[in-house]
Amino acid sequence: MTIVNSLYFDSPLHPRLFDEYLRHLPLPEVIRIKRFHRWEDAHAGLFSYYLLLRGLRNYHIALKPDEFKRNHYGRPFIDGEVDFNISHSMNIVVCVLSDETTVGVDVEAIRDIDLSTIQQYFKNEWEEIKRSPNALRTFYFHWTRKEAVIKADGRGFGLPIQNLVTSNDTCIVDRQTYYLKTLDIQNVNYMAHMAFAKDIDSPTYYHLTIDQLLDTKPLHNDIYLAGD
Repeated sequence: MTIVNSLYFDSPLHPRLFDEYLRHLPLPEVIRIKRFHRWEDAHAGLFSYYLLLRGLRNYHIALKPDEFKRNHYGRPFIDGEVDFNISHSMNIVVCVLSDETTVGVDVEAIRDIDLSTIQQYFKNEWEEIKRSPNALRTFYFHWTRKEAVIKADGRGFGLPIQNLVTSNDTCIVDRQTYYLKTLDIQNVNYMAHMAFAKDIDSPTYYHLTIDQLLDTKPLHNDIYLAGD
């Protein structure tokens, strides 16, 4: 089973409510979130964790704070059969979970950038980007595919992104084939892709509201998911 939880938010929580939910996160995550200067980034960090908790409910897993870990490259993980990956940009947060395979996800808000500054990273796609009637959207199409792959791989930008070739909805990294899928986030101002270490059927999507997400209630010293 593969699940995609996503959330769009456009306003901050009351500070007391934010702090109440934040205090149930692992201490390293609390410290990381408090370093953000923009409220959007801080809220995305908080909501990321609760999207994970809600997703784990589908696998009958109640996550304790000390079970949330990061590898040497900063990729979050938990021990066991469920893999997950999280991405956020501006006001959208996405968490993909699977007990079938390794996953990676990247979502990006489509914002104006100087494309000439990134040409070196897209040597295989540059002609397509340059000829496209919407070069910016084409760039983000390829960027999110590549970043989903490097996040699934687990080494992040330890992989030379300019050497990755994503064609026919696949990408091969060190003899591992990753299968790419466009992520339906129902917002034309964003682009998102997922990468999977094996070819799977379409995942199940849950587009959540903040009220639905924060029905994921913390109880006692553990994080437990209560109610539907």
